[in-house]
Amino acid sequence: MVTGNPASETESYTRLTLKPMQKIPEYRNEAIHMIIPNEDRKSIEAEIREIIAIYVQAIDEANTALAAKIWLDSPEVSFVHPRGHEHGWKEIKENFFEGLMGSRFSKRKLTVYDISVKIFGETVSAEFYWDFDAVFTDGTPKQTAGRETQVFARNENSEWVLVHVHYSNMPVTGEREGF
Repeated sequence: MVTGNPASETESYTRLTLKPMQKIPEYRNEAIHMIIPNEDRKSIEAEIREIIAIYVQAIDEANTALAAKIWLDSPEVSFVHPRGHEHGWKEIKENFFEGLMGSRFSKRKLTVYDISVKIFGETVSAEFYWDFDAVFTDGTPKQTAGRETQVFARNENSEWVLVHVHYSNMPVTGEREGF
């Protein structure tokens, strides 16, 4: 929904402020809702939530075959995490799923919550929080919590697949932490 005076210097859209010369009507929230009916939006959201569930299972099992079903097999995909930045499915598979999840931990349990799915035409983003309980291969337990953003696009078969993941630890709130 457009807020503010269209004749003003800037126009504010839902979570997006554009200067008049930068205005791209197809990205307006109303335009997206006109392009994608509510029934389709619900179906897309359900598909994305199912992919997230498969993603969780793939991490819990360190299962690259399962992960491959939900990632676009492309050098263009990326995964940003506290221990690295992977480019392409091959690096994600080898460095994150096999190297980090598979080799460092003997047990893994990822729990996600507060999932929010946003549909932008042919691109979808999902944000959520997570708790990760694991056991290192030497038997030492590890517990972390964080937040994650995932970006989805359609593959050549029109299926939704992951094209980008960015996760980080929970925000710091103590004195002199963060900025």
